[in-house]
Amino acid sequence: MSGGGLRSRPLFRRTLLAERFDIAIMSTKGVSVTAARRLVDELSAHGIPCLVLRDFDKAGFTIVHTLQADGRRYVFQQRPKVIDLGLRLQDVQQHQLASEDVSYGRSDPRENLRRNGAKPEEIAYLCSDSIMQGYGGQRVELNAFTSGDLIAWVEGKLEAQKVKKVVPNRAVLLQAYRLAYEQQLLRHRMRQVRQEVHEIAKDIKLPKDFSAWVKSQVQRDRTLPWDRVVQIHASRRAN
Repeated sequence: MSGGGLRSRPLFRRTLLAERFDIAIMSTKGVSVTAARRLVDELSAHGIPCLVLRDFDKAGFTIVHTLQADGRRYVFQQRPKVIDLGLRLQDVQQHQLASEDVSYGRSDPRENLRRNGAKPEEIAYLCSDSIMQGYGGQRVELNAFTSGDLIAWVEGKLEAQKVKKVVPNRAVLLQAYRLAYEQQLLRHRMRQVRQEVHEIAKDIKLPKDFSAWVKSQVQRDRTLPWDRVVQIHASRRAN
């Protein structure tokens, strides 16, 4: 996620978006660092896609491009499985989202936008002015949505990509069931053993002259606390 997507994270937590779609949510806080690209590489090796949620602006297109293109800092070992779920001009128009002015200074952003996947009509929207003072246009953040509309929009994007709850195959289910059964059986048996041991331990008497023995041990080694001395004796007796 980037830009407005970052500010939406509390909303995603409240609506349990990750839990309902079995997705993991991460943030690059702008253009991806090398660690994020390495993660995409590792996930792609296992056939797991990276779904990118981002604002409709120059930075958003750059983020998506960087996550799937070789560069000076990182060269992908796998073909990156990156899917752009970010805002596009069609979304802006369909949902009548409010835009804000953006200035690019004297740097013309249009070639960068084209190279990073923006369509001609999107480039015209994002960079509509070319004046003596520089270049400018409009941009739209994800937080232009109301909270309810944003969640509905994101859910629609995920459903369009056929993202749904995971139910593994029979072999994985069998392995998971056996492990779960083993853990529950162990907890049950431990409760039984704990009760049996408790009944035995409550009838144990102190050894003869035990207080004197404890005192002698802590005097011999002054770093030992008395309860550690007790544990040592009890361990020997239990064995």
